[in-house]
Amino acid sequence: IGMLVRAGATNAAMVSALGVNIRRLFMIVFGFGIAYGIPVFSWLAGLPVIKAGSSARYAFLMEFGLSALSAFGLNAITSYPEEKLQGHRKNTKVFIVAGIVSMLAVLLYRVARSNIGLAAGLFTTISFSGRLAWLTPERLGFIVIQIVIALLFVTSSVWFIRNAHRKSLDRRLVYGGLILLTVVDLFIFGIGYNPDVPAKDFYPKTPLIDRLLTLDTKNYTFFAPGNTIPADIAVIYHLRDFRGYDMIVSERYQRFIDLLFPGTNPVLGVGGWLWWKDLPEPVLASVAGIKYFVLPAGADPNRQGNYFTMTGDYGALALWDNTLARPIAYAASRVIPSASGAGTLRLLSGFTVSDIGTAVVQDLHEYHDYTPDSVHITMMTDTPGRYRFLVNARSDGFLVFNQPLYPGWHAERNGKPLHVYTVNYLFQGVKLVPGTYTIEFDYMPRVFVIGAALSIITALFMLVSGFVLKVY
Repeated sequence: IGMLVRAGATNAAMVSALGVNIRRLFMIVFGFGIAYGIPVFSWLAGLPVIKAGSSARYAFLMEFGLSALSAFGLNAITSYPEEKLQGHRKNTKVFIVAGIVSMLAVLLYRVARSNIGLAAGLFTTISFSGRLAWLTPERLGFIVIQIVIALLFVTSSVWFIRNAHRKSLDRRLVYGGLILLTVVDLFIFGIGYNPDVPAKDFYPKTPLIDRLLTLDTKNYTFFAPGNTIPADIAVIYHLRDFRGYDMIVSERYQRFIDLLFPGTNPVLGVGGWLWWKDLPEPVLASVAGIKYFVLPAGADPNRQGNYFTMTGDYGALALWDNTLARPIAYAASRVIPSASGAGTLRLLSGFTVSDIGTAVVQDLHEYHDYTPDSVHITMMTDTPGRYRFLVNARSDGFLVFNQPLYPGWHAERNGKPLHVYTVNYLFQGVKLVPGTYTIEFDYMPRVFVIGAALSIITALFMLVSGFVLKVY
């Protein structure tokens, strides 16, 4: 505003510039405020629309703020008149600063991921009790590193913006440095929450996670209350958590949970943590393939029979093995048709132990008994969103795939499309025929394909426009 006044701008121009700057400032402050839980902004995180996912999901608003800064910079680069750039100093130091900040951020990120002990050593003399007992030296070091990275980006971004308004500097270089910072930060954030990151690169690891890694979590899932093992951490270690990657859940999932924990209404917390007050129903847990349960110490899930075995004691928690659980993919012994989701829930609520191999299938019109022993299923590929099984069937059958069915899942047999059925209300399955072949399940929603196409078209348009406008 001061720059506009010194230039003798009109009142209308000042009002217009003020409005633009307020909008920019709002987006940046709003994003950082919610991402870092700043009072007042943190209250907004409790709104039903925003709290639909895990707390990690809030961070996308912070990334939106940084991306907005980058977008403003790109707009300034493309719209700044060429004649006004004549005689301006190149000011290459902004790239040097951007490079140094980026390297420091990446270095700190690597410490937080792989060598947290280096940071934890600075806080070994600090101890907390009561509600802050969870704040160990490792976690404190992790939090401090995140704050330092955030401050690096915020202060350097402000410095770049300040330099961009100095008349003697080339704005294109200044905003170029800002874009570099944004790209580095987005890369760090994306890698930090990528389900394909190797377990050795992620912190923290606990004795409970170590124990789960020795069990068959490739073919079965586990369930833990609250934030005992956050869903995003579980998937990093390739532990098949029934909650999935994060807790943005469907209505079907919530209704199935209501059936899984009878007599209680599980609560989805602000952070996406799932709490319940009752013990799991063993038959429904088995149908869903949940073999391992983390329960409070002293809780005994064997109320309907001796189906659970305790495999580990971890102070306030205990790990139980559900011996009846079905694997992620298995051949059904019987198929029961169902005309609706409500009808499926009614059938499932009456299941007994003898019904565990039965599949309730929607949009199927006939009962069928199968011989599951005549079907052999071997998992060949197990990656997020893509599963491949080798099937050797001596007769017809039905494959139940204990992966929640959402729009976007597709199935193929030897590369040819198959109809995917809704099985046991929440899961999916396909018909099997005699022979040896591969069945592949892929998650590729149409909206992703459309979004990717639009992104590529936009990138090409920006690239061509840059050359046409002589930006580069």
